[in-house]
Amino acid sequence: MMEVPDLYRQPADFKQFYEGFESELPMGLRSSSQFATFLPFAKSSVEPLRDYLGVYYRYHNSSIYKGRILRSVTCIYEAESTIQHVTVERFPLLDGSGKTGYSFTYYGFCFLIGDRIFMVDFEGQQQNELTFSILTPQHRRPIRYLYGLVSGVASSSYRQPFSTRLAFGFCDKGKIKKKHLQNATVLLPSDSSLPLEVREYMAGDNSTILWGGEG
Repeated sequence: MMEVPDLYRQPADFKQFYEGFESELPMGLRSSSQFATFLPFAKSSVEPLRDYLGVYYRYHNSSIYKGRILRSVTCIYEAESTIQHVTVERFPLLDGSGKTGYSFTYYGFCFLIGDRIFMVDFEGQQQNELTFSILTPQHRRPIRYLYGLVSGVASSSYRQPFSTRLAFGFCDKGKIKKKHLQNATVLLPSDSSLPLEVREYMAGDNSTILWGGEG
């Protein structure tokens, strides 16, 4: 609550005090016409994206383990009047031990614009990367697979931009559970646990990752 003495602060001091007290968004950003135009996209996406809430296995050609398909776990959920998502990636050690070498967790938002699902997220631990995904909505019910592409910039020393095919396979309603995370790994394209629909979409001639700077 604002106290009476706060009203007598100098203008610059009051502005800094009020912005920190009231909101983490600067006043200039809150009054920005571009920002005001962007917010309705988030609000209008909630109702049509409710059909897509739940847990998915997320498949795309790995930019780290070349020649393999990354199967991560994504949960799309509704929170704070928006559609949000979280994705967990787990990369096993390649020594055959089955142990996880490292993992990443991405947090982001979903938007439905022009009959396409746009997803933007950031890596929560290192906070050094944004990734962007575009999926084609599935109008048949029940929803089984969503297809599209993912792009980003590798957090390697070369910082190469990349893009590759992406597939979501619906798994479960609700939140991510331990049984889902146990299936987060990297797979050979010939792995029997890889759904045929996914294999046909991104294996063989479709397994290419496009790297920036390569002709």
